[in-house]
Amino acid sequence: MLNAETFSYELREKLKIKYRRLPSAAFVANQFNRHNEREKGISQESARRWLRGESMPNHQNLQVLGLWLGLKVEISFVKSVSNNFSAEADGPLYSPQILLIAELISKAAPQMRAQIWDLIRVCPIA
Repeated sequence: MLNAETFSYELREKLKIKYRRLPSAAFVANQFNRHNEREKGISQESARRWLRGESMPNHQNLQVLGLWLGLKVEISFVKSVSNNFSAEADGPLYSPQILLIAELISKAAPQMRAQIWDLIRVCPIA
């Protein structure tokens, strides 16, 4: 299963491509918050933890990173799904079957993952 270290590596690589160097955590937090349409942004500490591989963003923050940096959300999909698997009044957000499918997709080769995501995008929802 993918982890915070893998996410951190991918995030750092995308930042280096965009800014031609690895920016500081303060810069990352500031730029993230500029690209985030929600009221609540992230702190410099959150950005530092992402960059060091100590934690991972939630699904909404992954979407912002995807739009801002072109970071593939599926890189960390399994982890973000697991973070959202919480007992609520209506039950868990994701079933164990969905988590299993997400884990299998995350273990597939990158080319196969891309094909799976393309297929998912074009399939009608019944």
